[in-house]
Amino acid sequence: MFNGDYELIEDDIPNQWENSLFRFKPSSGTPRTESQLQRDILDIADNIYYSIFSGFTKEDSGLPHARKSKFNYGVADIDITGKSRISLAFESLESLIHGNLSASEIKLEYFRVCVTLLHETAVGFVLFDAYKVL
Repeated sequence: MFNGDYELIEDDIPNQWENSLFRFKPSSGTPRTESQLQRDILDIADNIYYSIFSGFTKEDSGLPHARKSKFNYGVADIDITGKSRISLAFESLESLIHGNLSASEIKLEYFRVCVTLLHETAVGFVLFDAYKVL
């Protein structure tokens, strides 16, 4: 994002992660200026939204994962309209709803949720920025 536009890398490496692996490299163009970067961040912020799903299901369909042991705390992807969707698992918020946690446990749960949201938002920014290349 900071180095300018990205180019899709075409190679013969098998994609074992169900088409969720993207390979990009910075183009040979010039890095973005501060004002370009600010415009890009505002553009991405206008094209990102959040949702809640069950970590045991696929966030786009609600169907169970093929592997029973699979669980996602959060997922970032591009929806059919080209916007970044950040999904947070309901299960990561569930312990905060019950109210039987100590103060330190509550802070730990808040921290875990915030880290997940921050990570998935960063991935959503990169995906949206890379999506313009596709």
